[in-house]
Amino acid sequence: MSSLPADVYIVPGYGATPRSHWFPWLRRRLAADGLQAQVVALPAPTNPQPAPWQQALARAVGQPGPTTSIVAHSLGCLTLLHYLQSRPAVKVGAVVLVAGFYEVLDRYPNLQPFFEPALDFGQLRGQAQAYRVIASRDDTHVPLERTQALAQALHAPLKETNRCGHFLAEDGVSRLPLALDLLRGNRPPKPTP
Repeated sequence: MSSLPADVYIVPGYGATPRSHWFPWLRRRLAADGLQAQVVALPAPTNPQPAPWQQALARAVGQPGPTTSIVAHSLGCLTLLHYLQSRPAVKVGAVVLVAGFYEVLDRYPNLQPFFEPALDFGQLRGQAQAYRVIASRDDTHVPLERTQALAQALHAPLKETNRCGHFLAEDGVSRLPLALDLLRGNRPPKPTP
């Protein structure tokens, strides 16, 4: 990936690489809009650990600012929120969270370390100009109620879809126009030179 700062960072979830699911499609579409986008490579995606994921995200994102937008998927949402919380001075532009959650998922006991420390939503709400949350009603990995709870905690609008499952390639999701639309509608303007 380019070493230049990106306008948009895409944070994958459990088991995903930069080439998974709809991430390459979104990166290409953003490039067509003239935006530099980077899909963050997280270490050991099938055996995720919070500290290495936080470190990889911090290395990739560097010093984000109000013109930086971030899209995260599933466990990547929780990783992103912890990253922001650990840097209270960081303020970013639009944040789109796809199939996100912040409460323990009984189906994935190995993810327990990702839930510590508890998230401070009062702080987090002030760290993005706009949060948007996307959920599918037939998600079998993260129940709809968990994503609804995340949207409520962030005071963010929730866009619910049908038949997208967990927004994985195996669910038939290789494009995610809704995420692109939410980014386009909420991107802060770039400063004029």
